[in-house]
Amino acid sequence: MGALDTDYEVNGKRSKERLDHARKPLDAFFKHYRAASITTTAIRKYQRERLADVSPATVNREIAYLRRALRLAHHENRLARLPHVPMLSEPKARDVTLENDGELVSLVNALPEHHKRWVALAACTGWRRNAILSRTWADIITDSDGTRWLTLDRKSSKNAEAYRFPVVGDVKRILDEQRAYVEKLERETETVTRWIFPYPDGRQIRNPEFWFRRAAKAAGCPDLHIHDLRRFAVSRMVEMGVAEADVMALAGMETRSILDRYNVTNERRKVAAVERLTGALDAKPSKQVVGFTAK
Repeated sequence: MGALDTDYEVNGKRSKERLDHARKPLDAFFKHYRAASITTTAIRKYQRERLADVSPATVNREIAYLRRALRLAHHENRLARLPHVPMLSEPKARDVTLENDGELVSLVNALPEHHKRWVALAACTGWRRNAILSRTWADIITDSDGTRWLTLDRKSSKNAEAYRFPVVGDVKRILDEQRAYVEKLERETETVTRWIFPYPDGRQIRNPEFWFRRAAKAAGCPDLHIHDLRRFAVSRMVEMGVAEADVMALAGMETRSILDRYNVTNERRKVAAVERLTGALDAKPSKQVVGFTAK
């Protein structure tokens, strides 16, 4: 695995931490194997044993690192032949999301005050939880033309790409209300915080799952996860007619396949979409014609 470590370090790959985590079970299982002796049969045995403890998706991520290590060894002429590396079938991606804006409002209303607006922002922008909760007031910048942006730097981005979201409409309302809330907290506690979304004592919010799950249940969405807000935001943008390229740029998505994964259309939305299409046969004829009579 030494070559794989070097590859990740030289190329600055952000998944190096995940590689270090995956190495433990891989090293434990394959420690007595030489690269040339790793066969498809051995890989399948590893998969069977790991499935007793983790999900198919986790096993696939680990096997992907092993496959990369084998390919590097092959490219460096240290491995004459590459074995077939099978991957496991994974369950279908989650399609749980909020069904409408009303459910979002119910969810926000059920949350404690210091959690309300970051959840609302996640549902409006499609940004990941950590991207939002790591933002400081310095991350809101103003262009020369007066346009304000909420920005995310490369270091804080999951895909190592910087992106930004315009502070207009609902996003402006959320951030303005949060600024007033934080200023009130600062006066009451006689402290200053740099975080946009802090706990009442000024610390950065880090583990909001308990209150989110509780609020989701109260709002009638017990299966909703925080990450599902990203799916809601992306689907809503697409439904409102935002160009796909703009959706990807705003939500920080690298590829069309990622967009497709998050753009969920549930059954109720399908019905609403078709209802909006009603009226095709009510148009005025473009040309007067006489219908044919069958003989």
